Amino acid sequence: MRTQCPDAIICVSTSGRLFKTFEQRSQVLELEGELKPELASLTLGSLNFPKGASVNEPAMIRALAEKMSERGIMPELEVFDLGMVDYAKYLIQKNILRAPLYFNLMLVLCQGCFVGCVLGTNNR
Repeated sequence: MRTQCPDAIICVSTSGRLFKTFEQRSQVLELEGELKPELASLTLGSLNFPKGASVNEPAMIRALAEKMSERGIMPELEVFDLGMVDYAKYLIQKNILRAPLYFNLMLVLCQGCFVGCVLGTNNR
C-alpha cells in the first residue's frame, strides 16, 4: 500500500465493540514495518449503539493510550459526547495524553437520532 500511496496515513481501530480484552484490542498496535500505523482510534468513553455497546472503561482507555505512546502511534481521540472531551482534559492533566492531539468529533449518530430526539420526531 505504501508503494502505491506513499502519503497515505494508516489508522487502525482499537474498538470495544468487537473485542473486549486489552490483548485483542491492542494487537493492531504491534504491527511493524510498512503496516505500522501512524494513528489508532481511542474512544474516550463507553456508548450504546442500536445493536450493542462499545465498552471503554477508564483503565482500558489509559492502557491503550500508554501502549500507543510507547509505540509512537498518535491516538485518534474519538469523541461521541461532550463528557468525553472532559475525560480527554483529565488524561492530559495526568500526562497520559500529550500534544499534538487529534480529535475526531462525532456528535450526531444513529441516522439523526440526536436531531430526532431534540425535535421530538424520533420514533425509535
